[in-house]
Amino acid sequence: MKKTNNFSESDFLDIFDKEIKNRNAPMLTLDESFYDSVVTNIPKNELKRLADLCIKKSWLKKAAFGGSKYANLQLTSAGIEEMKSEKKQQERTIVKKFSDYIENHKGIVRLFLFIVAIITLLIQIF
Repeated sequence: MKKTNNFSESDFLDIFDKEIKNRNAPMLTLDESFYDSVVTNIPKNELKRLADLCIKKSWLKKAAFGGSKYANLQLTSAGIEEMKSEKKQQERTIVKKFSDYIENHKGIVRLFLFIVAIITLLIQIF
């Protein structure tokens, strides 16, 4: 099975949200009209797989009983937050990314600075 590497759950949520806004509807069903209106080269099976992942992560929920597994789906507040967080992450600058890297790897940075201090001390002694 060939997987698409550049299409993630957050991309699916973004498409889902745009489609809800275009239709001015509180919920959507993943049916032929959805696939026809969404312009993408992603196969239907991949979209369903991503929908399943979003449902599993509680980013989408069934808003009404009845119908298929993909009927009457609605974005949850967690799904909206995920979309915002992903957009925010993509907008980060290189300096912010570097700062986050250092923050996440404090132990390595401290070890490196400790080694530099020891080397400097040894150079001054000898």
